[in-house]
Amino acid sequence: MTTPPPNPPAREEDVAAAEATLGRRLPPWLRDRLLAENGWLIDDLRGPTNEEWQFLPVLDRRDRKAMTRTAEGIAWYTRRLADAADFGALPDGAAMVAFGRARYSHRLLLLPDPDDPAAFDDRLFRQVHTGEPTPVDRAALGRPAPPVDPAQLRPRSEIPTFRYHPDPVGTGSFVQRADRTCPACGLATGWSYVTSPYGPGRHPDLCPWCIADGSAAQKLSASFIDVYWLEGQDPPAPLDRLAELAHRTPGFASWQQEEWQYCCGDACAFHGVATADALGSLAEEERPAWLDDAFLAALRDVEADGEEPADPVPFAFRCLHCGRLRVWLDVS
Repeated sequence: MTTPPPNPPAREEDVAAAEATLGRRLPPWLRDRLLAENGWLIDDLRGPTNEEWQFLPVLDRRDRKAMTRTAEGIAWYTRRLADAADFGALPDGAAMVAFGRARYSHRLLLLPDPDDPAAFDDRLFRQVHTGEPTPVDRAALGRPAPPVDPAQLRPRSEIPTFRYHPDPVGTGSFVQRADRTCPACGLATGWSYVTSPYGPGRHPDLCPWCIADGSAAQKLSASFIDVYWLEGQDPPAPLDRLAELAHRTPGFASWQQEEWQYCCGDACAFHGVATADALGSLAEEERPAWLDDAFLAALRDVEADGEEPADPVPFAFRCLHCGRLRVWLDVS
């Protein structure tokens, strides 16, 4: 997130005007911060929320330039989202005070004080899309995570085996990150999932073990692979195999939603980026329409430079039964 130029401190009358618009008093900690700095950035990427948070200003009415710079502030965003069903409407009486990497759907909120209808609660809450707001430890925001005990870190040899994704480290779906904790088990295993599952909220850094045993999918009400289109294949895949693919198999980072390949009545195993040699070995009748000599030549040039294709990207799958290579092309 790009850091905007700092705004001058808010004035007391501008904070009071924002409170009048919102219909409640802001908590003292937020009032004091606005009077010192009218909008600020907190880098919590290594903290408990794994986000960068842009805290919003109040409208500065001292001149036109100041008004333009602070127009999209707490009152503006709160009003914008109050009935915005596309992003998940705010809870009744809530005020949005900060946004994360997804400007509208990742936000920090104030909720009404249950003991004083004229004030906001002193606590800060995080909401992702339509999820339930959860309390955030304000004091911990921006504070680096505590050092990890090296004894917690597990070697690559202990990573579980995944039937449909046999080498998730080699494909880049798991990377070594000693400073991250798994949001499902709370442990720092040394291995983190590079993307986030499908479901409410955003949950990066899941560990291989919580994905393999299904606990991550269960705790987060999430899935890792969209198997909807596989359900209509002929012959159909067994339901237990689809459940394993959706809830106990790591996916991979891609531009578009993945199209997991299918063969012999079962999902195929994912093997990462397809090489030019592998694609060139396909029989003529097996080649997709996009796979021509020009594509292979360009891919060989990229490989000769020691790189992987960035866009488009051919991903390789192999049938677990007949060994046939299947390919899906991901385009931005």
